[in-house]
Amino acid sequence: MENYAISLVSELKKYIGEFLGKEKLIVIAGHPGSGKTTLASSISLAAVSQGYKCLYISFQEPREKFYEETYGLSLNLEKYEKEGYFKFIKLPLISDEEMLDQLLSSITKEIVEFTPRVLVVDSISPLLKITSSSIKARSYLQNFFYELQKIVKGPVILIAELPFGKEQLEMGDIEFVSDVFLVLKHRVMRGLIARYMEIRKIRGYQLTLAEIPFSIQPQRGIVLLPPPILSEISEVREFIETPCRSLSISLPKLKKSMTIYYEYPAHYRVGEPGVLIPLLGMIISEFKKPVLFVTYKYPEESIRALFEEVIKQHASNSRVVDNALRNLVVKPINPYAYSLPELNAFENELVEQYDPAQVVFHDVGVLMSSTKDIENYMHLLQNQVFYFKKKGVMMARYASRINPLLSRINASISDVVLKAKCGKDCVDYKLYAWARFGKPQLLNSSEVSVCIREIIEELGKVVKD
Repeated sequence: MENYAISLVSELKKYIGEFLGKEKLIVIAGHPGSGKTTLASSISLAAVSQGYKCLYISFQEPREKFYEETYGLSLNLEKYEKEGYFKFIKLPLISDEEMLDQLLSSITKEIVEFTPRVLVVDSISPLLKITSSSIKARSYLQNFFYELQKIVKGPVILIAELPFGKEQLEMGDIEFVSDVFLVLKHRVMRGLIARYMEIRKIRGYQLTLAEIPFSIQPQRGIVLLPPPILSEISEVREFIETPCRSLSISLPKLKKSMTIYYEYPAHYRVGEPGVLIPLLGMIISEFKKPVLFVTYKYPEESIRALFEEVIKQHASNSRVVDNALRNLVVKPINPYAYSLPELNAFENELVEQYDPAQVVFHDVGVLMSSTKDIENYMHLLQNQVFYFKKKGVMMARYASRINPLLSRINASISDVVLKAKCGKDCVDYKLYAWARFGKPQLLNSSEVSVCIREIIEELGKVVKD
């Protein structure tokens, strides 16, 4: 299977929809606030929207609060309650195991009267705590929930709390007899919550992806954020001649799926080399596809003004300027507003939306230096590189020279490396260029200017044609 992650996620996006109408025991465990109720509500909505009646039993959350929170996530279950497909009831918690039999009888009575095909119990943790000192009572409780799926003739979904700091649930044999066991977790990364769904078991699947990042978004509920993991590494091997003579030694041909790393000193303020790279992307697409410029630092107006200023210096044809600016799509993103998985997924969504010839990520050095989880960042980044290569999208990453380790990481994943260097005042600069398996080359600022002019002249031929 080419992309197992997407295949598995497509099943989870249906919220285990294939289990509807089948006798299955599903356990959703997680830390407080991790999204357990949201996921269970999403499964409930999937069920009732397909005509399956769903009974939702809560021991803690009142009815009004449940509907208020789920409605804010576009999970309008109250609508289906009015139509007779959904029922929410709150049962009182018991204080000791002697009242267990009475409580389980109440649950059975509700099932017999409403005849649901999906049952959610939120949560069983208080019951597990009450029966923790009695093996007999614990076994009775576990057998009751396991047998419920035969009465419901459909999935039974049990929600359980994980104490903070723990990732194991003391549920006894119910962990082993469950058909699906999901653990929702969250971590603090760069001061933001990063959420993960650990898939411990889906009976019938040979799991290779153990953890999927996700987010909880207003009006959307749970949104899965799988990285584009490809089982094979491939790329679009289409080339064009480099229109710039001064780069012809290190970069004689442009490959549509290449990855470029452009690095500059932290005090560097020269714009020409930065504009050079998107112009190469426009040469490849001949204005048929846009160049997507994702900036983590400046507003759109600043980026466009820089491009317009540099291009106008070298273009004699105003139509070239207009076409270049029209083909430049600038997306400013505050990277500190997203967890790393959310940011990665957002970037990939932009590529799907605009179908660009090239994507430029501006100022990734600041982003990379702010994360302590370099291993997870590299996992997302390398998979993104493979994904872009397969789609035939040129990737360019801009970074200021802050950390030597990050510099080496960026260079290692790139096909072409460009490094601008200058003195303290940066009155003049030099550009080092070398491609993988190619010869290194040194360009002075005049040669870079000539290179830009040659590319613009080539783009002028496209406009004329």
